[in-house]
Amino acid sequence: MPGWIAWTTAALAAFVVVIALATAVLAVTRLRRAGRGARSSLAGFDLQMRLRAEAVIDLVTAVRGVAEHERGILAEADAAHDQACRSCETDSIDERAAARARLDGSVRDLLAITEAYPDLTASEAFRAVRGRLLEAERMADVAAGEYDAQARRSNAVLRTSPWRHLAGLAGVRERALLAGAAEPDPARA
Repeated sequence: MPGWIAWTTAALAAFVVVIALATAVLAVTRLRRAGRGARSSLAGFDLQMRLRAEAVIDLVTAVRGVAEHERGILAEADAAHDQACRSCETDSIDERAAARARLDGSVRDLLAITEAYPDLTASEAFRAVRGRLLEAERMADVAAGEYDAQARRSNAVLRTSPWRHLAGLAGVRERALLAGAAEPDPARA
């Protein structure tokens, strides 16, 4: 009888260890997949942000030809472009969001200037530049929404057990949102 009990206890312990290891492997895999999705979406946002920044430079070039006396606004648009490109090289979501807001302000100021120049707004070249800018803005908004959705999914996985206990092992961390919106508190939901 004692041999049978020892064998059963050892088999049960081995079974528990195998289940625990399988759960840990599945949890780490799920966490890493969620992190990869957010990183991939952020790379898409960075690409769209760069394309949008380049479209702003094209707009600055078009406006500079007719409104050279608006040097302050043109210089601010150049600086916003540079900040947007630099922000894509950092790990900071807050820097990306600030650069996006600064670029938004520059675009509004540039488009306000163009309203005073009907010849500029009537030109085919200007309409093409403005069209590229609007498309780049639309794509940047879509990419930002995709990143925020992926970040929310990743954060939701991190908040559930047993995954939250293995986040350090998986190398996954909570992600900030580009939109700056606070995530709902699961305790209040």
